[in-house]
Amino acid sequence: MSKLEFFYDYDCPFCMRGYHALLENLAQHPDIEVIWRPCDINPLPEANPYSYNLGIQGYYFAEEKGIDLFAYNTRVFQAANVDRVDRYDHAKFAEYVKDLLDPEELSEALRSGRYKEKQFAGNDYAYEQNGVWYIPALRMNGKKLDATGGLGISEKELAKFLKKAK
Repeated sequence: MSKLEFFYDYDCPFCMRGYHALLENLAQHPDIEVIWRPCDINPLPEANPYSYNLGIQGYYFAEEKGIDLFAYNTRVFQAANVDRVDRYDHAKFAEYVKDLLDPEELSEALRSGRYKEKQFAGNDYAYEQNGVWYIPALRMNGKKLDATGGLGISEKELAKFLKKAK
């Protein structure tokens, strides 16, 4: 089984489009396991106003709780890009995903900053260790595909990458 790493930020509309294209293509590749790699679209050492920090940190909470990460990712892309849930309000974000996660527990975890270091480590893993240039980005079996700045990744590029990288 091949392992595909998918690097993304929830607040990036190109990442959302790439995510949905990936989901459509995965049905044709049951031998690919996806490893989700949320990262800041523009990583900064301090809080980044251009990333969906609550979503990224919430991802690590959801992963720890064993939640369906496909469902979580789909919901948070919707929160960030369609419903525009406030990127700074822990309680509103937790309420938005309450059918997936306990809102009080999630809100407390986000408020405490428990997953901030994981978020920063994810940025380092993406940009420093894997040479991600633009997101969304994919890595599989030593091959890579990064988005083109301002354009993202087309569904055709993604499908071609999945076939070639296996």
